[in-house]
Amino acid sequence: MLWTWSRETSGCPQLIALPIPVDLGYSWRPDKAAFFPRGPKTACYPSWFSVAKAIPVYYDGYAEELLRIRDAVAHPEHLSAEERAALHHSIEAIAVPYQQYFEAWFEAEDVDWVCAINMTLSDSVSVTLALHRAAEKRWGKGRDGGVLFWDHDLLKSYAVHEDNKRVYPSSPNEFTPVPQDVPWHTWAVVSDPLARETKFYPTSAEPMVVPNILPIIPNQRLDLDNQSIIPNCLHRLGILEGVRNGRPVLLCPVRIFPVKGIEISIRLFAAIQSACHKRDLPVPYLLIFGDPEEDPKYATALKALADDLNVSQDIRFMGGVPICSGVYREVPRLDEKDLLCVAAATHGGVLFSPCTRDVESVGLGPALASIAGIPCAVTNFNALRQVYSNELHCVLVDVQSQQSWDVAAEELVDILFAPATGLGAHQGEGKDWSEKTRDNKALMMKMFPTRPWKELLLDLACKAGIDDDAISETRSALGMLNGA
Repeated sequence: MLWTWSRETSGCPQLIALPIPVDLGYSWRPDKAAFFPRGPKTACYPSWFSVAKAIPVYYDGYAEELLRIRDAVAHPEHLSAEERAALHHSIEAIAVPYQQYFEAWFEAEDVDWVCAINMTLSDSVSVTLALHRAAEKRWGKGRDGGVLFWDHDLLKSYAVHEDNKRVYPSSPNEFTPVPQDVPWHTWAVVSDPLARETKFYPTSAEPMVVPNILPIIPNQRLDLDNQSIIPNCLHRLGILEGVRNGRPVLLCPVRIFPVKGIEISIRLFAAIQSACHKRDLPVPYLLIFGDPEEDPKYATALKALADDLNVSQDIRFMGGVPICSGVYREVPRLDEKDLLCVAAATHGGVLFSPCTRDVESVGLGPALASIAGIPCAVTNFNALRQVYSNELHCVLVDVQSQQSWDVAAEELVDILFAPATGLGAHQGEGKDWSEKTRDNKALMMKMFPTRPWKELLLDLACKAGIDDDAISETRSALGMLNGA
């Protein structure tokens, strides 16, 4: 995905001019068949996004060609010299019109900086090559600005498999452009493990570590009876009366994508329901963020599993969660922040269950739960301890046996329905949940500080030629002078 920004010309020190031109990249992702080439049919974008709808390349068989290129790039060791030459030719044929598109887009929008999100992956090396070339043509002769490559996934650590084959090469190769040590490239990754991975990349560029920014959750208690969009949305989902009657809302904040392990969350949800029935407690709801159209085959399997486990009546597929809450096509939709507020108001929690250990470079489920002050049930994955450390308080789900499922479900139910406040010690041992909540929030402040992003934006502004007085004024407004 690409988004761009340019300077305000009014003399205001605002860093990003609105609306932000955005290309969501669907025209080079034929693996998302329902979204190719223009994106979801019911997409919900905020007014401050100006979403490009261009299709630089399209012809019969184009989708299949892009996937063929992606698969060949992932396994170049199987190619002969002639096949490598042919692959370079195929990549070049698609790169040329994309370069022309980027050059025209940058000029039309008067772009200072392009934020290229996860473009170091090899989903479409033709497009990445085109971006590199268009950027060099625009900024390579000393013009202020350039490309910010911001990666929350890299090749080795994002071990996605399809049909028992790796989607991405385990390391860069001759077909995979990576950021370089040139003035018009800036590179950022979200964690120290990703920064270490880049040490083995064919570049002298060194990325800075700029952690994800988490939503800001208001401290005041959410009133589900107020006149905001929240009760309207809950009513549309058919759960408003339920949450008023004590039913917690559980969130599964992931896309409909097999490595996210949503089937594990559904199985755990069934165990949670069983534990609630045994204790005569209200049964929770489960809201799954993703859009079933992203992977219809997987979504069908998930719905069949929910039917088999007799929990489908209490599961809602959100169809994608918008960047901002609002009414889209006369339908109220809640963003991630407001859904977290709903979960907190109902003494709910988060289920986050990657089915592959080496696919989440951070995995934000535990972080989202922590800032909302709610528990997270989570399967083990590499980044859980690499990023969050052993200090994170969570309900760890062992998927090896039904007994393990039941133990995790009972532990989560203990927290959800602890007396009076929803806070309490599990089985009377150790810290109570209120203490663990405070610990988790403090840990998130340490693991996901906002300062690196503020510093990065100011650095980009300097490189884009914004004058020092405006930078100083903005620095003060952002709270940089007092270390915020």
